[in-house]
Amino acid sequence: ASEVVRVLPETRFVLVGESPDKNYFQYLKKLVQDLGISQKIIFAGFQDNMPGVYAALDLLVLASWEEPFARTVYEAMAMEKPVVGTNTGGTPEIIEQGVNGLLVPPKNPKALAEAIIEILSDGEKAQKMGKAGRRTVQERFSIEKHTAEVESIYKALLENRKKCK
Repeated sequence: ASEVVRVLPETRFVLVGESPDKNYFQYLKKLVQDLGISQKIIFAGFQDNMPGVYAALDLLVLASWEEPFARTVYEAMAMEKPVVGTNTGGTPEIIEQGVNGLLVPPKNPKALAEAIIEILSDGEKAQKMGKAGRRTVQERFSIEKHTAEVESIYKALLENRKKCK
């Protein structure tokens, strides 16, 4: 965030969620203060209206070091938001580099900042990525697609069972 606001001073960051470790939360607040960016960061805490949160964002950033399946990524994409995520876990299965978002190595703040700046500096690119993300969700993560895939697995299992008898 401190790197991004140096280049794009109007940028604001919203940190959504909570940690069971209260010391971590205090650490983050102190870090933000020490970096001199406390006016640029909103600690929103737990939110139960995520569609409203996504609607207010220009971009979703998922800076996880490990992420088995990044639900927030496809939720934001469904809202036509471009995404910057780390190239770890399930995130690269959702984000297509340069098409619906950008992937960066985990634990690399410089690369993360550069990707955020790249998208925020180019409104047309951000809009194209957002629309592409929406298409990705519709094609790969809709309830209809999920239901068809589960049904296909059950049918294959039943066919296999019949063959084994």
